[in-house]
Amino acid sequence: MKLNLYKILFIILLMTLASVKIELSFVFAIAIFPIIVERRVFKPVGRVLLIFLAVFFIGLFGFLRQGNEIGVYIKDIVYFSRPLIVFLASYFLIKKIRDKDFLFTSLIVFGFVYSIIHISKIFINISDIHSLVNLRTYGGRYNHVEMIALIFILTSNSKKAKIYFTKFTFNFLVAILIISFILYFSRVMFVVLILFLLAYKGYFKISKKGFRLIFLGSIFLTCFMLVINRFDVDSNSDGIRGFIFKIQNSYSEMFESLDIEKIKRDKRDLWKHWRGYEAQSAINKLNEEGMSSWSFGRGFGSTVDLGAEVKLANKTFRYIPIIHNGLVYVLFKTGVLGLCIYLIYIMYLYSFYSLKPKSNTQHNLNRLIVGCSFYVGLSSLVITGVFKPYDLSGVVLGALFALKYYYNNENRDSRN
Repeated sequence: MKLNLYKILFIILLMTLASVKIELSFVFAIAIFPIIVERRVFKPVGRVLLIFLAVFFIGLFGFLRQGNEIGVYIKDIVYFSRPLIVFLASYFLIKKIRDKDFLFTSLIVFGFVYSIIHISKIFINISDIHSLVNLRTYGGRYNHVEMIALIFILTSNSKKAKIYFTKFTFNFLVAILIISFILYFSRVMFVVLILFLLAYKGYFKISKKGFRLIFLGSIFLTCFMLVINRFDVDSNSDGIRGFIFKIQNSYSEMFESLDIEKIKRDKRDLWKHWRGYEAQSAINKLNEEGMSSWSFGRGFGSTVDLGAEVKLANKTFRYIPIIHNGLVYVLFKTGVLGLCIYLIYIMYLYSFYSLKPKSNTQHNLNRLIVGCSFYVGLSSLVITGVFKPYDLSGVVLGALFALKYYYNNENRDSRN
C-alpha cells in the first residue's frame, strides 16, 4: 500500500478520532484545510453543509442569552462545528487519493491493529480482571474503528485489504477482530452492527420486505426482552450477568419517567437511570423558560442543571454542558427548529435507499450511506450522536460522498 501525503493525512485523521480527544481531530482537520480544500463541492455534500451550518448558527446566537458561560460557549462551538469539519476533511482527502478502496483498506487494517492492542491489554492485565467492569476498565469500553472495520468486512468491502495478507493471516485477523469486538460488551456497538447490516441488505426500505422484517423483528425483540427480564440480576452482578443487567436496564435508563425530586434526596438510583435523568433535567429547564427556549433552544454556552451535585470522573458537578441523549442535547441547545434540521440530516441519509444506482459500486455506496443513517440515529439516542469525540460517521460519510462523486463522473465519462 503505497502512501502519499493525502493518505498519510487521512490516516492521521482516523488516529485523532480514535484518540477520543475532540480537540485533536478538530485542530488537525482545520490545520489541513488549506492544502485540501476545493472551491466547489458535490451537490449532496453541499446539502449536508447547509444542514450543519443551519444547526450551528441557531446555537451560535446563545451569546445573546444572559448567564451562558463563555468557556462552555467556546466548547459548544467546537462540538457543533467539528462533525462538519471532519466530514469535509474526509471528503476532500478521499477525492485526492487515487486508490478508491483506500477508505475500506485503511479502516480494516486499523481495525486489526486496534483489536490486537485490545486483546493484548486484556492478556497483560488478566490477573486483575475479575468482573465485566474490570474487563472494560483495562481493555476499553468501545472502539468504533473496530466496529466499522467489521461492517466493511461483512459487506464485502475487504477485497483490496486481502491482497496485503495471506488467506490464513487475513482470516486469523478477522477472528481476532470479532473476539475483540465481543469483549467490549458494548450494547451500542452490537446494535449498530446489526442495524447497519440489515439496512445495507435493504431490510429497512419501505417495502413489503421491510414491513415484514419490522414485524418479525418486533416479535423477536419482545420475546428476547421477556427472556432477558426473567434473569434475576442487579447492578452488582458481574460477568455475563452484569451485561444482562445492562440490557435489562437499557430502556428504563433512557426513557423511563423519573421522580427527579426523589433522586435528589436519594442518589442510589441515579446511575441506574443516568441518561434519562440528564435528558429529563434538560427538558425541565426548557419547560421553565417557555416557548422561546423550546423553539430556538438555550444556545451555545448553556448548561443542564442536574438539581443537585453529583460526582463525575472524580469531580463534583451540578451543571453539565453535554448529555448522552444526542437528540435532547440538540433540542436543548438549538430548540425544536435545530432538532428538526438534525432529523432532516438523518432522513436525508436514509433517502439514498430511493436512488437508482447506475452500477453495483453505486448501489454499494448508497447502502453504506443508508447504514450510516442508522448509526447516527441510534448513537444520537444514547451517546450524543455525531457530537461524540469518537464518532466515525462523519469521516466515513465524507469519504463515501467523495467516492460517489468519483463514480458518478466515471459513469458519465463512459457514456460519453
